[in-house]
Amino acid sequence: MGSSSVHKIIVTVGFISLFHTAFSAAQLIWGVLNVAGNLREIPAAAEVNMVKWETQRNLPSFYIFNHRGRALAYNYVPSSGKSDLEHLE
Repeated sequence: MGSSSVHKIIVTVGFISLFHTAFSAAQLIWGVLNVAGNLREIPAAAEVNMVKWETQRNLPSFYIFNHRGRALAYNYVPSSGKSDLEHLE
Protein backbone atom coordinates (compact mmCIF):
# COMPACT_ATOMS: atom_id res chain seq x y z
CA MET A 1 0.00 0.00 0.00
CA GLY A 2 1.73 3.09 -1.17
CA SER A 3 1.51 6.68 -0.15
CA SER A 4 -0.81 7.48 -3.04
CA SER A 5 -3.47 4.97 -1.99
CA VAL A 6 -3.44 6.24 1.62
CA HIS A 7 -4.10 9.76 0.37
CA LYS A 8 -6.95 8.49 -1.82
CA ILE A 9 -8.53 6.71 1.14
CA ILE A 10 -8.27 9.83 3.32
CA VAL A 11 -9.79 12.03 0.59
CA THR A 12 -12.56 9.49 -0.04
CA VAL A 13 -13.43 9.28 3.66
CA GLY A 14 -13.43 13.09 3.81
CA PHE A 15 -15.84 13.40 0.87
CA ILE A 16 -18.11 10.72 2.33
CA SER A 17 -18.15 12.62 5.63
CA LEU A 18 -19.00 15.90 3.87
CA PHE A 19 -21.79 14.22 1.90
CA HIS A 20 -23.18 12.64 5.06
CA THR A 21 -23.10 16.02 6.84
CA ALA A 22 -24.91 17.79 3.99
CA PHE A 23 -27.51 15.02 3.71
CA SER A 24 -28.13 15.03 7.47
CA ALA A 25 -28.52 18.83 7.53
CA ALA A 26 -31.00 18.72 4.63
CA GLN A 27 -32.91 15.92 6.32
CA LEU A 28 -33.06 17.89 9.58
CA ILE A 29 -34.30 21.06 7.87
CA TRP A 30 -36.96 19.11 5.95
CA GLY A 31 -38.14 17.40 9.14
CA VAL A 32 -38.33 20.62 11.14
CA LEU A 33 -40.28 22.41 8.42
CA ASN A 34 -42.74 19.53 8.13
CA VAL A 35 -43.32 19.37 11.88
CA ALA A 36 -43.49 23.15 12.38
CA GLY A 37 -45.68 23.84 9.36
CA ASN A 38 -46.09 27.36 8.08
CA LEU A 39 -44.26 29.91 10.17
CA ARG A 40 -46.35 32.77 11.56
CA GLU A 41 -45.34 36.22 12.68
CA ILE A 42 -44.84 36.71 16.39
CA PRO A 43 -47.42 39.25 17.66
CA ALA A 44 -44.82 41.05 19.82
CA ALA A 45 -42.86 41.92 16.67
CA ALA A 46 -45.84 43.89 15.36
CA GLU A 47 -45.87 45.99 18.53
CA VAL A 48 -42.16 46.73 18.18
CA ASN A 49 -42.67 47.82 14.56
CA MET A 50 -45.22 50.42 15.67
CA VAL A 51 -42.69 52.21 17.91
CA LYS A 52 -41.47 55.49 16.45
CA TRP A 53 -37.78 56.13 15.83
CA GLU A 54 -37.78 58.97 18.38
CA THR A 55 -38.79 56.62 21.19
CA GLN A 56 -36.80 53.59 20.06
CA ARG A 57 -33.90 54.33 22.42
CA ASN A 58 -36.20 55.61 25.16
CA LEU A 59 -35.46 53.40 28.18
CA PRO A 60 -37.65 54.44 31.13
CA SER A 61 -35.87 52.07 33.51
CA PHE A 62 -32.82 54.34 33.36
CA TYR A 63 -34.72 57.52 34.24
CA ILE A 64 -34.32 56.77 37.93
CA PHE A 65 -31.05 56.02 39.62
CA ASN A 66 -32.36 52.99 41.47
CA HIS A 67 -30.56 50.20 39.68
CA ARG A 68 -27.29 48.36 40.16
CA GLY A 69 -25.35 51.15 38.47
CA ARG A 70 -25.90 53.36 41.51
CA ALA A 71 -23.08 51.49 43.26
CA LEU A 72 -20.68 53.07 40.76
CA ALA A 73 -21.51 56.59 41.96
CA TYR A 74 -18.86 58.32 44.07
CA ASN A 75 -21.38 59.38 46.73
CA TYR A 76 -23.25 56.07 47.06
CA VAL A 77 -23.94 54.88 50.60
CA PRO A 78 -25.30 51.33 50.78
CA SER A 79 -28.61 50.90 52.60
CA SER A 80 -28.60 49.24 55.98
CA GLY A 81 -31.62 47.07 55.38
CA LYS A 82 -34.59 46.23 53.23
CA SER A 83 -36.83 48.73 55.04
CA ASP A 84 -34.80 51.59 53.54
CA LEU A 85 -35.97 50.59 50.08
CA GLU A 86 -39.56 51.52 50.97
CA HIS A 87 -38.60 55.11 51.81
CA LEU A 88 -36.80 56.06 48.61
CA GLU A 89 -37.18 59.57 47.24
